[in-house]
Amino acid sequence: MSRPKRGSKVIDRAQRRIAALKSISPTLDFGNGVTIDSFAAVIKTTQDKLEAYNSSLSTVPQPNLHNYTI
Repeated sequence: MSRPKRGSKVIDRAQRRIAALKSISPTLDFGNGVTIDSFAAVIKTTQDKLEAYNSSLSTVPQPNLHNYTI
């Protein structure tokens, strides 16, 4: 049995938010170096880290709970 993979409501919400912002203007600039492209890059980086974490879960050995006694 593999460990359950993690999802992220925050990443899902951020992706919906960026889609809505792109519908307003694909070149919005919020100042201080924050643009739609930089926001998308942060989302992508976070999503990649979550995918790497989920991939690493499959390599972690599972404990054999049948050998334990109480």
